[in-house]
Amino acid sequence: MKRSNEEGNVRKRGQACWEGSVMIEGQRRYVYGKSSQEVRKKIAALTLKVDLGLYVDESDMLLRDWLTQWIESYINVKDSTLTRYMIDVEQHISPALGDIPLCDLRTTHIQLFYNHLLKSGMSAKSLKNLHGVLHEALERAVLIDLIPKNASNACVLPKVKQAEMHPLKEEDVPRFLDAIRDDIFCDVYYVALFTGMRQGEILGLTWDNVSFDQQTILISHQLQRVRKNREYHFTDLKNGRARIIQPPPEVMTVLKKIQNTQKSLKELPDENWRNEFNLVFVNKKGQHLSCMTIYHHFKNIVDSIGRPEMRFHDLRHSYAVLSLQTGACIKCLSASLGHATTAFTLDRYGHTTDRMRQDAADRMSAYIQSLSSNK
Repeated sequence: MKRSNEEGNVRKRGQACWEGSVMIEGQRRYVYGKSSQEVRKKIAALTLKVDLGLYVDESDMLLRDWLTQWIESYINVKDSTLTRYMIDVEQHISPALGDIPLCDLRTTHIQLFYNHLLKSGMSAKSLKNLHGVLHEALERAVLIDLIPKNASNACVLPKVKQAEMHPLKEEDVPRFLDAIRDDIFCDVYYVALFTGMRQGEILGLTWDNVSFDQQTILISHQLQRVRKNREYHFTDLKNGRARIIQPPPEVMTVLKKIQNTQKSLKELPDENWRNEFNLVFVNKKGQHLSCMTIYHHFKNIVDSIGRPEMRFHDLRHSYAVLSLQTGACIKCLSASLGHATTAFTLDRYGHTTDRMRQDAADRMSAYIQSLSSNK
């Protein structure tokens, strides 16, 4: 059995950190805390573990081993987030830094690693996400006294530029609707444009979430392709909160037409038709649609109307801008888009168009003139 042969030494390190040490089988082991009392308690707990034979020496643990332990034992996130964590660890962090002992990891190691990723073409946003994974793992290591401080805290990250929006202009909308008319995914693009739903929310929409009586759609999950195995899975929404939207009647009419078509196909003696997940948007066999196929068709469409810079997500932005232009309540729009606050919606779409500014000026002018006429 391992034995400790000292009661431990305690000393102050900086304004808000205390360090304690104890000898275990000739090796000095360290613990840290915000006060001398906290450190002494940790030394006592460590000594008791040694005396009971429960102490495990983790001082030589490699970063890759800690990351594996952290993923397996300390995180509780949705599946899509867990997959992203594992990809960042397995494809980036462990290959570059994994062989460094956890206790020897320094800010300079991490900063050089980040700089290399940027030079290799990684975007600032992707790097920020990766940093979040490493930072969280190291923060947990600090909390359980594996290391005294988080070496990633002092790293300098590039500023993340918000992706530029390319919504349809008012004059583009008729041309876009005409261009999608004969496309096999016409209904997908139509619903996206006039509901603001995200691509994953549309692909994952199920009939039990569509109420023709109430004329509403419940958005409670999405269908996402997991990058690790390229399979599709139902996952939680981006912000984890379900929402109910009330689309214009024309959207519900489109959905009713799709439902009637599916009912007809279901009644046919065709063994190839099988909509096992009760999806609204499916292919000819009743299977879920491919996001990449949707994307390629969409790019061909926007190319044909002279808007090649548009992404599928810009249909969501188009819905938001069109809603504001037609006088939508900002609070209603925010709820429909699933934003956490109206402040976020205003910040995202506060760049009013020339027409909206002119409309506001005209309304104020009309008000001023009405004051004069009442004199």
